Amino acid sequence: MGVVAIYLLSQPDSPAPGALPPAAAEAPAPPPSAPAAAAPDLSRFQGGKAPPAPMVYAPAPVPPPDSWEALPIARERSLGPLGGALRAGLDPLSPQLSACLRAAPPALPGSTTVSEAAGDEDVSDGGGMPAVVLHIETLEGRLRIVDAPVLSWSGTSDVAMGCVQQALRGKSFAAPAAHAGRKLRVAYAIPQ
Repeated sequence: MGVVAIYLLSQPDSPAPGALPPAAAEAPAPPPSAPAAAAPDLSRFQGGKAPPAPMVYAPAPVPPPDSWEALPIARERSLGPLGGALRAGLDPLSPQLSACLRAAPPALPGSTTVSEAAGDEDVSDGGGMPAVVLHIETLEGRLRIVDAPVLSWSGTSDVAMGCVQQALRGKSFAAPAAHAGRKLRVAYAIPQ
């Protein structure tokens, strides 16, 4: 019985029979909503700076039209009779050029000035062999090597490449199909 008494005492007072129910209280207004979540401020992790802009590279400089670098690099076989004459002129130099690569003395600082081919890094050099770009001018019935800048070092020393350049510069070969006034650049892998 004690449990029933506690239960009855805990119940709200019920209205008397025939009495009107109490006026319905208005439903309370919902609590104000929280503002929309904003993106977190991560500037404290970036040192207060905006993210860096993407790197934009300038186009490669265009070489002057009268420079050697403005000429496309050719292969011997694409030169027709001139390529054959060039090959015939270079073949006798092969032993001397190979000797430059094999027997080059140790480099002395500042002892050799070696020219390098500018902007030709993307040209294939013949499978990882040391290579140069022959700067050739045509004379009437002849080809003359003006310079031989390095295209690919492939582990050779500056002394070895200096020796190669010295052996090539100024060499001229008979080329019956050549006419004076033309300039050529030809990739040449040095025989080893």
